Amino acid sequence: MGFNKYFIPDPADFIERLEKFTGPREFVAIKKIDAVMGDSLSVDMLDKMYEMVRAGHTNDEVLTELKSMLK
Repeated sequence: MGFNKYFIPDPADFIERLEKFTGPREFVAIKKIDAVMGDSLSVDMLDKMYEMVRAGHTNDEVLTELKSMLK
């Protein structure tokens, strides 16, 4: 049984990776994460993304919300 750690990049890079490589919904579906390390805003963004995906929001809605957290 493994322990899945995820080092989350800085907030702007995190959003860029979500836009280019996966989407929020796909990220939540494929990642099994036991612990997150990294920038506190990025961790907050990950929590928000997870909540929004579970509530049924689209990738565009989630990305828009995450981008608003950068300001």
